Amino acid sequence: MPSLGASAFVALIIAVRSVPVFVAGRFDHGAARNEPPFTVRERTRLALYAGTGLPGTGPVGPAEATDRATTSDDKPRS
Repeated sequence: MPSLGASAFVALIIAVRSVPVFVAGRFDHGAARNEPPFTVRERTRLALYAGTGLPGTGPVGPAEATDRATTSDDKPRS
């Protein structure tokens, strides 16, 4: 059973990081301002993702890593 401190910590993270995202999703109408707001289900998913603290950037796949790692300076000299 989790301790009271751990439960309070998780509740604080949800209150500070997830709740504002959930509320803000209600008022987002897209860049063109003509899209419907997010549904409750979509806002919940966004809020839970925001609460995890994961970075906003996606992982770098093998192709991108290879492209970034090899430049014209890295080519073997003949």
